[in-house]
Amino acid sequence: MGLLGKKKVVVTSPVPGPPETSFAAGASQTEGLLFSSEELPPGFTYPRGLLRLVEAGLFKLEPWWIPTGDDLRELNASMAKRYPKRHLLLFAKRQDNDDCVCFDLDTGKVARVHDWASPGWEARGEFRDFDRWLHSAIDDVIEF
Repeated sequence: MGLLGKKKVVVTSPVPGPPETSFAAGASQTEGLLFSSEELPPGFTYPRGLLRLVEAGLFKLEPWWIPTGDDLRELNASMAKRYPKRHLLLFAKRQDNDDCVCFDLDTGKVARVHDWASPGWEARGEFRDFDRWLHSAIDDVIEF
């Protein structure tokens, strides 16, 4: 008996957890949304955090958005034409200006690039990795 003379009810059934999610590129819900393993540079794999955002359908982190499919491919190709000396793989764009964030394949870092700037003037900063950028993007979400 519990307080006030009432029977205690004990629930013994487990609470179901979230479904298991695969983070392998091409084997999940990211297929067709991001670059396929055949399109990616040799040895490059998307970080788990980006795959998780895409699998969860979190494409809009205002003011940032994650372009997918043809939009991603077109944005990346046009940036490659404007900055042919840089080896960048775009993954997010700001909606209120021309800033993009890309994996810098030469440095292994995340580069913030002001698209449409003259070559040599496009660098706006960098992050050690995707997770550092994501933390900054969340700060932007709060402030926007």
